[in-house]
Amino acid sequence: MNKLLLLGCLLCFQISLAQSKIYKSNEVDTYPIISNDICKNLETESCFTLQLMSHVSTNLKYPEEALEKGTTGKAYVQFIVDSLGTVSDIKARSLEQSFIEEAIRVVNTLPKMVPAQKDGRAVSVSHSFPMVFTIDIETAPTEEREPLIACEKAPFPAIFLKCKRAKDQKRCLEDKLFEIITKSKRLHLGDGEKFSGRVRVYFEISTDGSISNAVAVTTFPEAKTAVEKYLMENEVVLEPAKNENNEPIPSHFKAELSVLAVGRVRN
Repeated sequence: MNKLLLLGCLLCFQISLAQSKIYKSNEVDTYPIISNDICKNLETESCFTLQLMSHVSTNLKYPEEALEKGTTGKAYVQFIVDSLGTVSDIKARSLEQSFIEEAIRVVNTLPKMVPAQKDGRAVSVSHSFPMVFTIDIETAPTEEREPLIACEKAPFPAIFLKCKRAKDQKRCLEDKLFEIITKSKRLHLGDGEKFSGRVRVYFEISTDGSISNAVAVTTFPEAKTAVEKYLMENEVVLEPAKNENNEPIPSHFKAELSVLAVGRVRN
């Protein structure tokens, strides 16, 4: 009886140790699942990252003090999803204290998840990621001046030369930006990796048709870089908007795109 009791205690002790162990993200067989409505392969690392970024983009509130100062940056966040699927031990570091506080608050709003799995059982796993803080396009540019007219609302809208025959100039450029984001080699998505989310685009068109103050707002930094570089490298050739007297006037373009980009192996 004593031997059986001892074996039972040892077994319970081993189970307890296994349950309390915190695995690294590359040590688990399946990753936590936040939601069932984004990915097909729910238990993969790329899906967990995608779901996490979607949650952050929906719940993040830009700290007012940082917004007033025009401060941008990152908070590096680490947390644990335990074997019950709850989040704990949230830590963050950043040069901006308000980013640290907001990062911790946002991660605290994560719902209970399906926990990670290791050898067929639920386990605790640690995860870290950078949370990007970028000023919203509604705040750019910040200097005081006369508001620019939206290019599609001008008496004679701006014309994008590659869209010259299109009935809807604005929609045509949106489609071309969508193509740049989803097919650009600059995104560096691995085979099967996905980016799903919103990309908000803002830029200004001068009286000579040149583009300035190009801003892309998204939770995916490489998509932001690809769009802004595309716009500022004069790949978009256009004629400026014009007033009733057919004189060039400055204008702005703003759009919000819903994007799903999937990585493909390139030979």
